[in-house]
Amino acid sequence: MNAKPFVAAIGLATAAVAVGQIVGGPGTGRTAPSTSETAIAVQPQGGNPDVLVWDIYGYVNFSQGDFRAYSIGTESCNVGDAPLAWFANNNQHPVIGQNMYRLADGPNGHPRFEQIGQSWLKHGFCALDLSDCGTCQGTGCNTLGVGCSDPYSASLNANQSSAGPKWQVNPTTGFFPYPPANPSYSGAVARRLRVANSDVSSSQHPNASFYMEAQYVCPDENPTVDVLNARNNVSWRRAQLNFAGQMSGYVGVTQVGDAAIHAWKAADPQVRLTVVTLPMEGTIHVASRAYDNGDGTWDYEYAVHNQDVHRSVGTFTVPVDVDAAVSGEGFADVDYHSGEPFSSTDWANTRAGETLSWATESHAQNVNANAIRWGTLYNFRFTANAGPADGQVTLGMFMPGTPEAVAAAAFVPSEVDSGTCPGDVDGDGGVGFGDILQLLSAWGDCQGCSEDINGDGSVSFDDLLSILSAYGPCP
Repeated sequence: MNAKPFVAAIGLATAAVAVGQIVGGPGTGRTAPSTSETAIAVQPQGGNPDVLVWDIYGYVNFSQGDFRAYSIGTESCNVGDAPLAWFANNNQHPVIGQNMYRLADGPNGHPRFEQIGQSWLKHGFCALDLSDCGTCQGTGCNTLGVGCSDPYSASLNANQSSAGPKWQVNPTTGFFPYPPANPSYSGAVARRLRVANSDVSSSQHPNASFYMEAQYVCPDENPTVDVLNARNNVSWRRAQLNFAGQMSGYVGVTQVGDAAIHAWKAADPQVRLTVVTLPMEGTIHVASRAYDNGDGTWDYEYAVHNQDVHRSVGTFTVPVDVDAAVSGEGFADVDYHSGEPFSSTDWANTRAGETLSWATESHAQNVNANAIRWGTLYNFRFTANAGPADGQVTLGMFMPGTPEAVAAAAFVPSEVDSGTCPGDVDGDGGVGFGDILQLLSAWGDCQGCSEDINGDGSVSFDDLLSILSAYGPCP
């Protein structure tokens, strides 16, 4: 029997049965995520589980007032070598988030990739151990076996009463308190993947493309155990919408193991996409693009996606020559809703010396400030009278810890005299074979060394890719 139609058929009826297993009592729960993890500790199953969002399928539409909401079906697959914890009545199961993104032209006709919606979290229960993704070594309801798949229909993922908030989940460790907070709610779009009607209107965003993303956060498989395994816990698929913003299907297949920010790169190969890996913490993506306005100015677009770093991002800085003219500074974020406690205040920008920076309130000022938290993407933009060159932007971490900031390769205005050439680790004025040899000799943990091109504290495959992409004479 094909599992997906079966799961779709039981739909909300099955969800109603499951509610009694995974939903706690009422409570507001409007405080910041706790760093004191004293509830049930994760009990690893051993080995090396590796969960993928194997497929995004099906959809359900909802509408209320100025908003509409969506829910998508998600099918996971364990491609690791050990079962993954999937217990229903404690905090040892995956939680599933849904996000929506739009690629549409900005005021000057240049595409912008922005997140326009996010959901609360589906709490997993009872892995079915099916064989949609390979040969399944079934282990029973409480774990997802090796090679096994587990589908949740769009209707099941849409169940509001069994959804938990994002703020309680630490994506780096996979920890969350159980049962989840359950503040009161009402209406068809609450807790679901909520999007403003204006953000999906064909009249306001002609020729726009839309993308759905699903992410699994697993206590038994997280960045503190294996950053690379945790990195592939998110997938995306392009959605088809009608003129009013109602979802009507999909375009193409699920892009397995990649965050939706890769859709911008897929649509425009000139986008520069950098993967920043924080050892034992998680992954952040930084995408950049510079558009020539044809009048001696360029529009600079940046997108920062925090996949699963609990400490979050609180500042974003671009190097800009002190003599460069900058205008049109902009910022975009995605709204929280349905009782999540985080601020919605836009980041303020500051021009100081040779930097242009954006920042939210500091952690000391407001633990619920509008930081780039896990599963969200924020945008930064400006216009400058200087063309693009390879450089680095800096991301300041929101919560205390080490490192306090990380760098990411990106396009920056060319008049910046940084004194560096990303990839030229041996300082000979070009990026070549000698730089590759020097990088390989420094492989591994390497705080503050020149071989650590992306500034994440480790020399790894991402740094090697940066050298290969910059191969040749320095600009």
